[in-house]
Amino acid sequence: METPIVLRLLLALIAVASGVVFFRRAKELISYLEICEKDLMNRTDNRDLRLKETAKYIFAQICSRKRPYTAVGVMHTIIFWGFMLLFPTAIEAVLRIVFPHFSFAFLGKFLYGILTLLQDIFALGVFFCVIAALIRRYVVKPERVENHWDAPVILGLITGVVLTFFGMNIAELKLGHEAVRPISSFLLNIFGPSTEAGAKTLYAASWFLHTGILLVFLPLLLYSKHLHIIASWPNVYLQNFEGFKQFRMDFENSEFFGVNRVDQFSWKDLLDTYACTYCNRCTDLCPAHNTGKPLKPGKMIQDLREILLEDAPKIMAAMKEGQKPSPEEEIEGVEPLIGRLMDKDAIWACTTCGACLHICPTRNEHPQKIVQLRRYLSLMEGDIPEEMGLAFRNMENNFNPWGVGFAARADWTEGLDIPVLSEKGEAEYLLWVGCAGAYDDRYKRVMIALVNILKAAGIDFAILGTEEKCCGDSARRLGNEYLFEMLAMENAELLKSYNVKKIITACPHGYHVLKHEYSQYGWEGEVWHHTEFIAKLIKDGRIKLNKGFPKVTVYHDSCYLGRHNAIYDEPRYIINNLVPAGKIREMPRNREISFCCGAGGGRMWLEETIGKRINVERTEEAISTGAELVVTACPFCLTMFDDGLKNKGKEEEVQLKDIAELVWEAMN
Repeated sequence: METPIVLRLLLALIAVASGVVFFRRAKELISYLEICEKDLMNRTDNRDLRLKETAKYIFAQICSRKRPYTAVGVMHTIIFWGFMLLFPTAIEAVLRIVFPHFSFAFLGKFLYGILTLLQDIFALGVFFCVIAALIRRYVVKPERVENHWDAPVILGLITGVVLTFFGMNIAELKLGHEAVRPISSFLLNIFGPSTEAGAKTLYAASWFLHTGILLVFLPLLLYSKHLHIIASWPNVYLQNFEGFKQFRMDFENSEFFGVNRVDQFSWKDLLDTYACTYCNRCTDLCPAHNTGKPLKPGKMIQDLREILLEDAPKIMAAMKEGQKPSPEEEIEGVEPLIGRLMDKDAIWACTTCGACLHICPTRNEHPQKIVQLRRYLSLMEGDIPEEMGLAFRNMENNFNPWGVGFAARADWTEGLDIPVLSEKGEAEYLLWVGCAGAYDDRYKRVMIALVNILKAAGIDFAILGTEEKCCGDSARRLGNEYLFEMLAMENAELLKSYNVKKIITACPHGYHVLKHEYSQYGWEGEVWHHTEFIAKLIKDGRIKLNKGFPKVTVYHDSCYLGRHNAIYDEPRYIINNLVPAGKIREMPRNREISFCCGAGGGRMWLEETIGKRINVERTEEAISTGAELVVTACPFCLTMFDDGLKNKGKEEEVQLKDIAELVWEAMN
């Protein structure tokens, strides 16, 4: 449709300015990533999977609707798809600056009719969702939603885009343009102009404002938190598919370890900050934050972005011959991250439970950044809590966090006739006992039950006995990479020397580190968690359950078993074979949104002095279900629930069992 030349010339100038600002800012943001460290993960493999996940998270908006945010997620999905469908209209509007009569009507009556119908419906949906978003933000005011400066601006611009979209449609329909636009037709009958001249004026005004808003909106994205609209696409595509893991440090060629300046993070760590939606779902689900600790994963990502924007120009100015300053070098105006990004209490509060990883709609990686800050404190400053230092010394001297003599590691096997690999020579499966199974009196009973199950099933297995050392998980999560390196290298060499190909373990932390991280030290093989293995034995008919447990039963999902390794169904399959259906309960926070026991990320060895104890919070949740029996599948979880039940005075009323104990009891 013909529009006044003056409006077209004015929009042409705005378009040029918008493009210049947009591309200049984009170049600037990319240059900030280029000064960061390289990323050690392969983020371009599995192209088909990456495209599939991008489709799920970007187009299907699957993460937006994850529990417990389904309603808000539906609202966000409608807004997203509204804009996707209005994108062709945006192209039409901008091209009409030069080609006044341009239209996608050339697609044909059928396709163009479907497009215009969907545009009308979703545009109305966007309008109502924007109203709902404003009410939610400024009336309901959920704690996790922060009132950033650009929220009302962006919502206002979205409203302007939708209203001017309907304005153009109403005018075109009045002037006789054919289109399948039921909402616009309805609005025409109520608000439409009465004359052709009025319709032309309405169109010109609506088109000018619609196009102008779009041209302002584009560069504004790169200066606001809505940068995620652009950055989330590559961030989701480049996400980590290798599970929560850290990578080996180059101790031979490096003198600086960890992170205490923004450019010491990898470029992907900083791309995460561009992709952040400021939804703060990560903070909302964080067990540390929920129990009064000063950790806010969302704020960490958002503050890191602000620090990058502030510090990167200074770091680039200090570069000489393309080389950035060394890690130890001071740069004018650039302060250390620790104490500025997060204080130490927040850094040590993280349980690496993965709730933030699971719920993030743009696949940001929060715990990995915290562990890198811990590495700096542990390896460069030696600035660690006193009890952590004791755990480290115990692991270094006696190869277990308790500090019990390493020669006593196999004492629990006395009288049980358990084969040892050094004597047997080989076995189909190695039973990785773990430090808890060897030294913790409570968990020794679990290990004995597991051994009895394996024997009853006729499984060919053996243990390492006194040759086994701590897997090193706690050391790595707490940032002591040097100690982890020592333990992992020795364990990996031992596994290779015995040609171990299959491992069974009852500890999710040992399971995780053996399965995902020992390949860095040359050992790879099958790793089974005992719940997986026992479920398989039941399904294969290799063990028989002779009795059940008619108690109200609730199962707690271990973070390292559930979120980090997606083992949810096997433990429940076992419980379903032991407990009548009417007696099985689920805690409100279960499966992928399970609440941490508080012991992960090395927190097992640290005192919890700030806020409410995480294990007490989780124990209260279990008790609230009316549970008579709490079932776990992790030594750390068992310990934390044991302490929690004692704290609540419920140790006599509520039984606490590991799945292996239940199965062995049911077999007898």
